[in-house]
Amino acid sequence: MLKTAIINLTSQAFNTIKRFPLSTLCSLLFCSIALTIVYNNYNLFLEDSYYLQLIKILFFGFFWFTALKLFVECHKWNYLKHYTLGLIVFAVIATLNATPLVSTSFFYMSAALFLMVFLAPFLKRNSTSSEFWEFNYKLCLHLALAVITAIILFCGVSAILLAITYFFNIKFDSDIYVYLWLIVATLFAPLLALALLPKHFDKLSKNYPKYLETLLSYIIIPLIFVFSAIIYIYIAKMVWVWELPKGGVANIITIFGCTGMLVYFMSYPLHNSHSIIGIFHRNFFKIMLAPLALLIVAISYRIKQYGITEERYTILLWLTWFILSMIFAFTLSATRTARLICLSLISLLLLGSYGPWSATNVSLASQLNRLESALTKNGILVDGQIVAKGRDLNDKEIKEIASMLSYIYQSKGISML
Repeated sequence: MLKTAIINLTSQAFNTIKRFPLSTLCSLLFCSIALTIVYNNYNLFLEDSYYLQLIKILFFGFFWFTALKLFVECHKWNYLKHYTLGLIVFAVIATLNATPLVSTSFFYMSAALFLMVFLAPFLKRNSTSSEFWEFNYKLCLHLALAVITAIILFCGVSAILLAITYFFNIKFDSDIYVYLWLIVATLFAPLLALALLPKHFDKLSKNYPKYLETLLSYIIIPLIFVFSAIIYIYIAKMVWVWELPKGGVANIITIFGCTGMLVYFMSYPLHNSHSIIGIFHRNFFKIMLAPLALLIVAISYRIKQYGITEERYTILLWLTWFILSMIFAFTLSATRTARLICLSLISLLLLGSYGPWSATNVSLASQLNRLESALTKNGILVDGQIVAKGRDLNDKEIKEIASMLSYIYQSKGISML
């Protein structure tokens, strides 16, 4: 029995490596470099640290090669076409990330490539939203299973090591638990997730998951309706007393919108039903009209006051996505909406990652313009030159200028001054 289990496990591991060779290689190299960093006690965040650069590239490569493989399987590309496109795009990714810095672009790019795994098999005309939902439902379950299995494995092996230490007084170096976690988290878990990825993209189940239907019907959607009512009451209060939104309103509305979008995707199979799930799905974007108007007012006011930062850029990105999603939902059929909503988010995240329109560059340019205006206004900057004497500044002005300089310094934009 043990022999059979070992043979089956070896066979499944071999099939996974054969199906996702480049993703497996990225995971293996990532794990090796992570272990090397811990063993040698390297500082990842030094200016000349190439290890962080390599880790970033391999991290992106894992998701890119996985998404590409799913796309290739769906379109039945040959090996030459597959590996040519894969390696060219990977080279571009590596070039764009030829820096050890971790900025907003890293998180944008990570999210975009991760979402590509969900969308890649359905970038074709004859795919249906039902197939898209079914695949991603199974994918989410399998990802959760991989994470839980990895945690159980780590806890189990750690318990065995602790037991050996306790019973036989055999002591292990404390770093062994760090090594164990890195191996489990960066090699075992990714390979298990790859092994669990569905191989068929067009198989549909007849029944909507009962536990998910109960969760949405009796907990999540009622909470969203109550929260929506609170937002509408707040908007009415704002209009009644004629006041501007509070500082944190934009963040709250953004989180509410993202939560609603997630539930919108989860509820798709029942969008035609007369249950509370179907009612929510058909009316979600109508409910979002007033909150989106509030979000526009709130973020516009903050940008007018303090300029664009990476956080506000992110809120603008979400706002743009909400508006595009609303347009798709109101103008297109339900069979196309889900995929286009997902594709639009990936596109926005990629656009916000690099180039002059990226979150980092747009935010930095905004704060540099604000600083230049503030210094010119107060007589400190004249004809592009700093002068020794200017108008005396009050505490508020000093604090604002110091805040701008701090942001520019943290964004590595001092050289642009």
